[in-house]
Amino acid sequence: MSKNFELLQKLDGGRPLVSGQALKQIEHAEYSAPGSLTKWSAQGEEGARTDWLQGFAALRKHWRQSLVFGCSVMVGVTLFTLLSKPVYTPVAHVEVDPPGAELFSMEGRGGSESAPDYLETQARNMRSDELLISVMRQLRLDQMPEFRHRGLVTRSLSAAISTVENLPTLLWGSRSNQPEPADKNSPVLSSEEASTLASMQQQLSVERDTASRLVNVSFSSHDPTLSATVTNTLVRSFIDRTYQTRHAAIMESTEWLSRQLDDIRGKMEQSNRELADFQRASGITDIDENRSTVTEQMGELSRAKTQAQAERIQLESYLNKVRQGNLETLPQVQNNQMVQLLTQRLAETRAELSQTMGIYGENHPYVKRLQNQAEELDLQIRVQRKAILGQMETSYGAARTREQMIDGQMRGTARELGQMARYVELKKEAQANSELYNALYARVKEAGIAAASKSINIRVVDAARVLNRPTKPRPLVNLGMGLSVALIGGILLAFVCEALDNKVRTLEDVRRSVGMGGISMVPIAEGNGASHMSLLSSMLGGTPKSLDRPALFLLEQPASRQSEAFRGIHASVMLSQPNNPPRVLLVASSVPGEGKTTVAINLAIMLARQGKTCIVDADLRRPSVGPALHLSNSAGLGDYLLQSRSVESVLSPLASMPSLSVLTAGRRVADPGKLFNPDSMRILVQSLRAACEFVVIDSPPILTYADGRTVAPFVDGVVFVSRAGMVTREAMSRSMELLEQVHSAPIVEVVLNGAATESPSYGYRYRYGQQS
Repeated sequence: MSKNFELLQKLDGGRPLVSGQALKQIEHAEYSAPGSLTKWSAQGEEGARTDWLQGFAALRKHWRQSLVFGCSVMVGVTLFTLLSKPVYTPVAHVEVDPPGAELFSMEGRGGSESAPDYLETQARNMRSDELLISVMRQLRLDQMPEFRHRGLVTRSLSAAISTVENLPTLLWGSRSNQPEPADKNSPVLSSEEASTLASMQQQLSVERDTASRLVNVSFSSHDPTLSATVTNTLVRSFIDRTYQTRHAAIMESTEWLSRQLDDIRGKMEQSNRELADFQRASGITDIDENRSTVTEQMGELSRAKTQAQAERIQLESYLNKVRQGNLETLPQVQNNQMVQLLTQRLAETRAELSQTMGIYGENHPYVKRLQNQAEELDLQIRVQRKAILGQMETSYGAARTREQMIDGQMRGTARELGQMARYVELKKEAQANSELYNALYARVKEAGIAAASKSINIRVVDAARVLNRPTKPRPLVNLGMGLSVALIGGILLAFVCEALDNKVRTLEDVRRSVGMGGISMVPIAEGNGASHMSLLSSMLGGTPKSLDRPALFLLEQPASRQSEAFRGIHASVMLSQPNNPPRVLLVASSVPGEGKTTVAINLAIMLARQGKTCIVDADLRRPSVGPALHLSNSAGLGDYLLQSRSVESVLSPLASMPSLSVLTAGRRVADPGKLFNPDSMRILVQSLRAACEFVVIDSPPILTYADGRTVAPFVDGVVFVSRAGMVTREAMSRSMELLEQVHSAPIVEVVLNGAATESPSYGYRYRYGQQS
């Protein structure tokens, strides 16, 4: 083992300076790089931590605030539930069909159509002031105790609101002197009625079910019978009002339709008379709905003209062929039986003539006779053709004459078409008047039937019933919701506190602030962390208050966890530079009250057991070392710096520990800062180094005063103390920056003072049991 490890094996009254587990850790650190074990552990812990573990750590860190919030919510919900007066809210379900869904309706059947705008309109009409006033006066609600004798808070609030609303009237005078209402139909409301109406508007709920044609109506009241009565009366009044409005509208429509029907009847009779007179004068009659005598005659003439024109054109084409010499090609010639017979006989005679002429010659009598027969047949054929041609010319002339005659008749008929247009106009007007009269007559009859019937498109599906149980409060629901809010709000509060908390409370906070792995922890105890009140403040997230007197744990409580923590600090400081342990140590902090004097004294006690040690109280403004060790400040550091006295003359030995000397603050100095200059501090440190083996300097706060920064460059190492729940991460970082600016000695150890014993980091470090 090394020399330093052997030194740590010394006994202090039979008790080892460090525990067995600490020795194992020290032995492992002896054969590894300085700080490598701590860095490896920190990196492994940060690498293995997931987001939900960080959240769990935040909950463990701020569980007290979450618990207080949750308990407050549950207490508030419980008190609200117990102190709330029961409220009964029965519900009436009203089905509102679209217009026209009634049994007898002037709009026609329309119940199958969706009308969300109509349903919304009806739902809002149920909240109309006129309807509420009618219900209020019908049930005399303004005379009921529930509306007249309201609570003090409600009355005060209503009075305050009324005063603010009527402030212009009070300043500028009343606009008019409105009399009190004389009857229930008066539009003017009394003060009691106005107050009751406002209460009814708040207690009434009308909601439309968007998935159906139902409207849910409810009225909240402390009286179950009253709430059901008001709800049902409101629904019945709305249905009666709707029926009356519909009946009045139907009657008005019937009167107007009756007046219009008389006018239409007169026009219809006049148009029918004009149509009959015109028919008699023109002779135009209707064959059926779409035909008349003139149209039929015009159709027949058109067909006859078309036929005559076609016949004329055909005959004209045949005659053109005749003029071209193509008489024999005419169909009339070719299809004539006589011509066909004569042509056949002519062909046979010519054939026989040709044969006989070959036998007997041209002068034979039989041949002459055959020639005469052939000429006779040819003459007859020409006569027949001329006869056919004459017939065609006659037919052509007749066709032209017939066509001309038809044209003349059509021109005459065309003159009658003008009268036909007038007839059609009169007929359409008569038909329109008749149809309008029939339609209005049917509507008048329907209106009469609808007015006589009491059918309406609104009906009550479920009437409001008197409830056996109050609707509000619902203890189980309230407690369940309160528990949910308490749990969720407590968790969110922990996360918010974690996000807003910039105080150093755990080892992780210290690492994020200074970026170092060598960190020790001193648990909370009287003297270094908390009294009973400061413990309560720490539980609620506040800043604990420091005590005036530092605690001497190693002398007064050698078996405590705090004493064990200081032994660990001593071991860490000595092993920070294994081959050359620091001899002169500066104990510093960011702000006052972080427990640096307690750390300095107990560290000096540990070093005094190893060799001659001196502790210097360098805080001339608030000296604490002398009072803590029961020494007077008659001669000390102030006297040394003012009178240039020797170090040995101002040192005070400690009776209970001869190896420990104390350099108290000494006399009070008006401006201590001017005494701390680099030359005097360097001389002081050199003198103490020559006089003692170890020197511990209790420094003033780094951020508050520059005294400690003046001493920091001349020591071997700095022990930086931070108070859990007191100093912020920004303050620690700023302190490190200030020490770096003055080229301070290295920080050999960071001490988190006043750490909670239930902290996960503390539990890991101090998981072994303590012996009494």
